[in-house]
Amino acid sequence: MLVGSGIYWMLSGQLIASFSSLAPELLRQVPGGVALIGIIGIVCLFAGFQSAYQDGRLLNKLFAESNGWLYTLPIVLASADIYLTLIGLSYGRSEELNRFVALAANAGSSYMIPFAISYMALSEGLAILMLGFGRRLYGTNSRERYLPFALICGAASFGPFSNLLIISGTVNGVASYAAGIFAAGTLSLLVYVMLKPDRKSC
Repeated sequence: MLVGSGIYWMLSGQLIASFSSLAPELLRQVPGGVALIGIIGIVCLFAGFQSAYQDGRLLNKLFAESNGWLYTLPIVLASADIYLTLIGLSYGRSEELNRFVALAANAGSSYMIPFAISYMALSEGLAILMLGFGRRLYGTNSRERYLPFALICGAASFGPFSNLLIISGTVNGVASYAAGIFAAGTLSLLVYVMLKPDRKSC
């Protein structure tokens, strides 16, 4: 997660000058604002390298479980968000989609490729963090330990679902966001129901 967020923040400083795409250009006029985002990104990147190997081994263990494909959902949803935003750009719908993704795509492959890698790494890293959080919160033998992971998957699916509706022309504006929220909640519930303790991981 730290590696992904480090690259993400360094790119965000260059593209939107903000910590969040919800407030683009927030720090463009602040002396040293863009540099601050870049420094934080570099710190996160190097801090993440220390745990990258351990996280990789954990991912291999999770993917090897009988329901391991569910743990790939954060990567799949991040990829879908990027792909649907690129399709939206080709139809001139960028104002209703992820502005950070749109700016990275318009900046060229030198920005888009690192952004895609960081977006997927950040999404999967956050999911791993939520799995650990669930174990500490509910215990290792409780099924509720999967709840934080399921909620993260639902939150990550909001963008792809709402973008898909916007691009298809089915709904627009507030209705697309409402439909996205409903679809995200449904996915969270499905993930939570499908996840169950694997005997190989016990």
